[in-house]
Amino acid sequence: MIPAIPQATTLDEVIEYLTQIINHSIEENDRAGYFAALYYKVTVRVKQGVESGQFGDGKISRGLTFISPTDILMRSKNGEAANP
Repeated sequence: MIPAIPQATTLDEVIEYLTQIINHSIEENDRAGYFAALYYKVTVRVKQGVESGQFGDGKISRGLTFISPTDILMRSKNGEAANP
């Protein structure tokens, strides 16, 4: 089972929590780690874009990434829509 992770409030927290999920998935041989790894790569790129000014002031892009990684992964494992 994926460990419970609190709602992230920064891109760095999202990246940290995804790293925890990825590591847990490796230890448990859980396929949810594939989605977490993809989400991790996208989040890192979004962070790089925010830091380089690619998204203007970055407010919209920061808000889009703060969906709980645990919530998305659990919903995807249960076959539910991954909407917040």
